[in-house]
Amino acid sequence: VFAAQLVGKGAMPLPAEDDVADPDAGEAEFDAAAVERGLARLAPVEREILTLFYLEELAIDEVATALSIPTGTVKSRLYRARKQLRRALELHGDVQ
Repeated sequence: VFAAQLVGKGAMPLPAEDDVADPDAGEAEFDAAAVERGLARLAPVEREILTLFYLEELAIDEVATALSIPTGTVKSRLYRARKQLRRALELHGDVQ
């Protein structure tokens, strides 16, 4: 259910694996059910950071305050969580 909120109207482009996107690389799209399955496969820490940032729409500094961690840690956890979610979706054939 909350994956539908994460992906909006059915599909969500996931950001590139690093902050500097390769202009030649396209963004894969995943449907809400696939994202929900992918989130279920993540470690609790990864699921929590994605939920706070994307579903609760908290800013980086707000996530940091909520979790009592530095903003740099939020950014690195988001990076790793997105990477793990992408891997989980690709591994299980959930790429559209």
